[in-house]
Amino acid sequence: MKTIENAWDIMEGLNNDAHDSAWDTWVEADRLADEGEEDDDWIRAEELREEASLEQAGYFRDNWSGLNSEDREVVEHWLKQDAEFRESFSMYFGEDEFRDQWPEYAED
Repeated sequence: MKTIENAWDIMEGLNNDAHDSAWDTWVEADRLADEGEEDDDWIRAEELREEASLEQAGYFRDNWSGLNSEDREVVEHWLKQDAEFRESFSMYFGEDEFRDQWPEYAED
């Protein structure tokens, strides 16, 4: 069995790829926050950040679906064993979707 460090590397790789896929939305949110002159621009920037986060989680789940079985087994093993790893993974995956996928690991 691979180590927890291997599982973190797999998870972080999935998240980095997901972030790259949602990059344009993150950039637009930052642009509005930095260059916006109206209060509405700041509000819209925050809305775009939320959209980018949801978009990134969707890409993370897509990348998870395409992961090879060996890496999925490693991650699932460490989801059971390590609360910190499980918490980070659930944030990247989307907390509601995580609870739906793995209700036995979901925190109350």
